[in-house]
Amino acid sequence: MKKIRLIHNLPRSGGTIISKCIGAQRNVILLSEIHEQGELIRQKMGSDPNMANPLKQALKLSNFFNDKEKEKIQKTNYNFIDKINLIYEKAENNGKKLVIRDWSYIDFIGLPFSKPIYQNSLIKKLEKDYEIKNIYILRHPLENFFSINSLKILNNKIPLDFFLKSYSLFFKEAAKARTYSYEKFTLDPNKDLRKICNNIEIEFDKKYLNNFGNFEITGDHKAISSNAILPNEDKIMKFINEEILLKIKKNKLYRNLIDELKDFYSS
Repeated sequence: MKKIRLIHNLPRSGGTIISKCIGAQRNVILLSEIHEQGELIRQKMGSDPNMANPLKQALKLSNFFNDKEKEKIQKTNYNFIDKINLIYEKAENNGKKLVIRDWSYIDFIGLPFSKPIYQNSLIKKLEKDYEIKNIYILRHPLENFFSINSLKILNNKIPLDFFLKSYSLFFKEAAKARTYSYEKFTLDPNKDLRKICNNIEIEFDKKYLNNFGNFEITGDHKAISSNAILPNEDKIMKFINEEILLKIKKNKLYRNLIDELKDFYSS
C-alpha cells in the first residue's frame, strides 16, 4: 500500500519550525497547512486561498512539474484527493517522499471562521488509499493558549474552556501516534528529528540546517527564517498577569488536562 506522511499540530505549537526541519531533508516534498476546507477558510480570513491549495504549493516548487505538466494542471479542475494523488505520484516518480502538514486548526479549533469537528478529516480522506505515517506536535497548553490568542487574526477570540476542550481532544488523537514536545525539540533538535525521520520513514540528513532557511512555508515568519533553532524561552508568559495565571490553574478543565499530560511531559 502507498505510504503518505502527515504532521499534525495546533496553531502556535512549533509545527512550522519542525515542518521546516522535515522539509529541509533530502528528497522530501513538503506541503504545509493542507485541508479540504483550507481554501474556503483562507478566503474567510481575507488571505490568498491558493496558500491552502496543494497543487498551487507544488507548482511553486523548483523543477517539480515540467512546463507541459504545468499547462495541463492549469487547464484541469481537480478535486482535493486528485490533487494529493497527482503530487504524490509525481514525487514518487522523482524519487521523493511527500510529507503533508495537516491544517489541524480547522478540525480542532476553527473559531472564528468555522466550527471544529474534533477529528482528523485529512486522515479520514486519505486512509482508504494510503498507509498513514504520522506524527503529532504539542506545546504546553498554557503557552499555547496565550500564543494563539496573541495572533492578530484571532485577537483573543478563543475562550479558555473551548481551547482546553480542543487541546484535550487533539491530545487523544495524538495518543494514537508518535507525539513530540515542541519545547523538548528546541533543546536538542537533531535528537528528536532523527526519531521523527525514522517514524515517518524518511532519510535523516544531518546537513538539513544548510537548507532550513532557504524556503518558506505557511505560518513562517522572520523569527524562524534563519539557520538557527533556538530553545523555547516561554517569552509570552512573562507578560501574563499572575492573577490571570492563578485563575487558569484553578480551572477544573485545565487541571484535568494537565493530569492527562503528566506522562507525556515526564517522559
